[in-house]
Amino acid sequence: SKFVTPDNIVAGSPQLNLAFTALLFNNFPALEIPQEQAAMHSQEFAALMEEEDAEASREESVFRNWINSMGLSADVNSLIEDCRTGQLLVEVMEKLQPSLVNWKMVKKDTKVQIKQIENCNYAVQVATDMGLTVVNIGGKDVADGNKKLILALVWQLMRHDTVRLLEGLGSDKGKVSDADLIKWANDKVSKCGRGGGGRIS
Repeated sequence: SKFVTPDNIVAGSPQLNLAFTALLFNNFPALEIPQEQAAMHSQEFAALMEEEDAEASREESVFRNWINSMGLSADVNSLIEDCRTGQLLVEVMEKLQPSLVNWKMVKKDTKVQIKQIENCNYAVQVATDMGLTVVNIGGKDVADGNKKLILALVWQLMRHDTVRLLEGLGSDKGKVSDADLIKWANDKVSKCGRGGGGRIS
């Protein structure tokens, strides 16, 4: 299927640019600066890295930037900590699929731990309703700040958003499978002249 056309790129869709950049960043995180440019950019790069939270993983940075691009009620500074109340996850889910969220089930801005766990339980329930895989993910895991499980859940939300975007751009408006995503990414890599060495599997 042809999910992205030259017209899509020329139009400058922010969501398309974000999805494609995140895909490149996740799969090719160690792109090297050409040697002749290294000296020129080394100071700029060092300054940029100093600003980045030393504790944040590459995945956290990508997910945080993705969520911040949505224009939610507040910016995300620490992905794991900000997810622990459950409210942020529900806000993201509402952006992706508004009809599924019932805000009467959410205790907003609560500091009470048991209510935060209830929010997280509801977020897991909504994720299930969205068709995401939440086996072994419980509300208490999220409220406790289980990094691995929170990243797994947010990754599925971002993937859901990316697939929805590609389906909307596709000429046949059909469902996008994992195989379709891999083929699309490999086609883009091949057209950039990277050859077989940069293929995604």
